[in-house]
Amino acid sequence: MNEMNETYSIKKILELIISKLWIVILASIVGAIAAFALSKFYMPLQYQSYTSLFVKNTERQSIGANVNTYDINTARTLASTYIVVMKDDAVMKELSDALINKYGVTELSKYFTIKNDNNGEIIIPSSQLLNCITMSAVEETEVIKITAVTEDPVLSADMCNFLADIAPEFLIRVVGAGSVEEIGYADINNNPVGPNVVKNTALGFIIGLVLAVGIIFLFDFFDNTVKDKEILSERFNKPVLGEIQFFSRDKKKKKNKKKYSEFDSSPRENLLDENVPFHITESYKSLRTNLTFSLSTTDKKIIAVSSGLPGEGKSTTAANLAIALAQTDSKVLLIDGDLRRPIQHKTFEVKNKNGFSSVLGKMKELDECIQHTSMESLDIITSGPKPPNPSELLGSSRTEEILNEISEKYDYIVIDTPPVNVVSDALALNKHIAGIVLVLRYAITSYDSVADSIKKMELSDSNIMGFVINDISSKGTSYNSYKYKYKGKYDRYEYTSIVNDYEDEKEKADKEREEKEKSSSNKKKSK
Repeated sequence: MNEMNETYSIKKILELIISKLWIVILASIVGAIAAFALSKFYMPLQYQSYTSLFVKNTERQSIGANVNTYDINTARTLASTYIVVMKDDAVMKELSDALINKYGVTELSKYFTIKNDNNGEIIIPSSQLLNCITMSAVEETEVIKITAVTEDPVLSADMCNFLADIAPEFLIRVVGAGSVEEIGYADINNNPVGPNVVKNTALGFIIGLVLAVGIIFLFDFFDNTVKDKEILSERFNKPVLGEIQFFSRDKKKKKNKKKYSEFDSSPRENLLDENVPFHITESYKSLRTNLTFSLSTTDKKIIAVSSGLPGEGKSTTAANLAIALAQTDSKVLLIDGDLRRPIQHKTFEVKNKNGFSSVLGKMKELDECIQHTSMESLDIITSGPKPPNPSELLGSSRTEEILNEISEKYDYIVIDTPPVNVVSDALALNKHIAGIVLVLRYAITSYDSVADSIKKMELSDSNIMGFVINDISSKGTSYNSYKYKYKGKYDRYEYTSIVNDYEDEKEKADKEREEKEKSSSNKKKSK
């Protein structure tokens, strides 16, 4: 579950909705289409008729003589009383009998559920009749308006007329005060009044929108994956050393990012690839800078890169971190310490016949297992043959001897290690290294997984240098979106400006050289 004390600010709400805007739009459109289709093709047409009753307090009111305010107010009060009485079950039974006598049970069964009352008489339930009829006083006057809406225009008119005929005698007998007079008969209206397609479509759109937003917030509330570096850093009191955006040369992999990530390691693009975008390169340079500052307080320059679970990008991060360090002209060695599922030999396209396990098992000398890469300052030791006891090999004194020997030849050593929540291989190196960099995958790694990793590393007394959030989605928060769009523009600007500046300087230098040569030549001629 998301942080319980986290409040949803307006900014966060907007960012969350914008990040899932396509879902909101799609749900709203589906809701509108469903409501339109339901209203247009499924819901039956509704027909409306109405009639009016005039409420009188005295006989004088009927002829308009000496009518005072008191009589009018009393008539209005009687109108409200009459409406209540006319909704009574006894009145509805009278209406039911009148309808059954005219239409018969078979015909009325199309519109109502016909039942037998306690006396065995066939009736239309009062609730169903009241669902079709509305009675109200017209703008606080002495007029009562009776409206009926059914699927048959004739039935609607008959319901109004029958009720208007029943009401006067029934009201005088029950209330015993005043009287009512029917103003006119209800006409048959063959123009349907419902369903209101436009209104229902708009309502469907709104319902779809509200449901989509509600589901998005519900999923976000229960989302326990890492998406915010501030929350991550604050929760575990560890720095976020780097943020790497998702990148893949293969568009199909990019479309199936989540599926690809769960079953394999992250896409093995590295910084040696000319197609790597500028902002990816800069992200690793930023990671390199932060890590260099962290290492400034220790004599050891050996870094282990791990993750909580497989498929979170630790091998790609290790490879690119080694490349980024080597780009500073530092002598760097990358060791594939994942002796169970090695991958670095595929990343750098080198052989894996001999490697780290060969050296630790004393089957080969160290120099025989060091391979050069296309970068002059970057070497690699692959994992080598898979041993039966990887944890024991990595935790042995032989490992310490080898790492000490290597440390004298290289400025930095980066070790790609197995996930700490799966095996303990990385933890076995704790005494020989400066610390562990924990790689997390954006929107996939859960806080529970991070907590388990931290707990295991702390129990083994391993130094946790910080986190790297990998594969950050460009469709995430507006902060990330802006950040990477800006860098993309900076990328084009920077390289263009560098080329232009270089050409300008070259042209300027050529002109100055030509002027000097001319000046020198003129001086010789004058002599």
